Amino acid sequence: MPLLYDNKYQFIKDLGFGAFGSVFLAKEMHSENLVAIKQLNTKGKKKQFAIIHEMQIVSRFNHPHIVNYKHHFTQDDQLFIVMEYCSIGSLRKLLTREKIIDTYVWKWMSLITDTLVKVHEKGIIHHDIKPDNILLTEDRIAKLADFGIANTLGGTVAYMCPELLFDESQDKSDPRTDIYALGVTLMELLTKKNPFFCKSY
Repeated sequence: MPLLYDNKYQFIKDLGFGAFGSVFLAKEMHSENLVAIKQLNTKGKKKQFAIIHEMQIVSRFNHPHIVNYKHHFTQDDQLFIVMEYCSIGSLRKLLTREKIIDTYVWKWMSLITDTLVKVHEKGIIHHDIKPDNILLTEDRIAKLADFGIANTLGGTVAYMCPELLFDESQDKSDPRTDIYALGVTLMELLTKKNPFFCKSY
């Protein structure tokens, strides 16, 4: 018997794992459309509600370069986010598979920069910009993903600006946080290495 989620999504395969949860590919049983489902580690109704609230705000953008969030459900007290499936995967995975042409890098980063402008205008700071959270569709269209820690002081150390690492009183609504992380991401895509990996602080 196939593994079902929300009584309508058939598990196909795992897509990836991270500190905040795991992502798997699933098929909607009635339409047979493929979707990506993120299973979050976040526990507690209050924290889950905050994540759902951010997702609902982002979904209203209907922006061509933001991953389309379809809906959410809970199962066994765990929160699941159903979203658009980007078949090529993240820029992180692409880096490990092939040499990326610089012209593509500049094109993708330009599109994500414009997207962040729209996101920031709505008062949302992503706080986890990195190659893992920029996905590519089958047509290699770049899309920003994973707003799960938006408007918090969280993030991934190698992409966090120094003031966030050393001063917890920093303003979590400062958009320069995302700009800094996007700059580090650009360097990594162009040089094939993150300048801060394996560094102590």
